Amino acid sequence: QYMIHLVAARLYRDAAQNDQAVEQFQGALQLNPCMRVVIDELADYLELSGQAHRLEEEYRRVLLHLADQDHELAADLWKRLTVLYHQRLDDDDRARKALEVARYMEPEDPPVQELEMELELFPDE
Repeated sequence: QYMIHLVAARLYRDAAQNDQAVEQFQGALQLNPCMRVVIDELADYLELSGQAHRLEEEYRRVLLHLADQDHELAADLWKRLTVLYHQRLDDDDRARKALEVARYMEPEDPPVQELEMELELFPDE
């Protein structure tokens, strides 16, 4: 049933009907928060339309719905939030907090270690 929402989201996206597209992506994620394809398409759409703050909200919404269903996906979303805060929202404090969660979830993950090194280049001011 989430596929109906995904198809509708794609149609609205292609018709440049932003709010309706996001609403349909959200509907798909509410039915199945583990669908990486839906998360990726929503993220791409919001990135391309310059909606970084809305993307942050959607990542957090998915994390709430995800609960303990998919540890790997949750860790990935925390890494994505780290990058989003650091690169797009210029909020290194929140980037560090998101990175702490990602590090807790996957302490030996090379991308987490790379993000740690990158954030160390930009100490708190």
